[in-house]
Amino acid sequence: MEPQEAKLWFINLWNLCIVPHMLDSVRDGLQMYGKRASWEDPLRGILDTWPWANLHQDQDNLVHIRPEDVGFDTSQPVRPRSGPSVDPGQMEDPLFNMLMTLQEAANTESGDL
Repeated sequence: MEPQEAKLWFINLWNLCIVPHMLDSVRDGLQMYGKRASWEDPLRGILDTWPWANLHQDQDNLVHIRPEDVGFDTSQPVRPRSGPSVDPGQMEDPLFNMLMTLQEAANTESGDL
C-alpha cells in the first residue's frame, strides 16, 4: 500500500468507524459513571504521533471529539444513572472501574435471561 493510500485509509477509519464508536462509548460511560476527569480530545494523541507528512493539511480532514459532542458538561458533574454510592477516591481506581463494569454486565445479562 502506498503511503498516501494508507493515510486516506486511516483518515476514513478514524472518521467513519472509530469516532462514532468512541462517541457512543463515552456517552454511555458518562451516563453510567458520571464525569471523572478533565476532557482531552482523543485526536490529540493521534496528531502527536502522526506518521505522514503534511499534518497541518490532514488535521482539517480528521474529526475532533469535543466535550459537547459526548455531553461532557464542564460546568457541572454528570450524575450516574443508578448503582451503589461510591467513595470518590475509588472512582479513579482502574480495578474498581473494571469490577463495576463486570457487575453491571452481569446484572444486565441475568435480567435478559
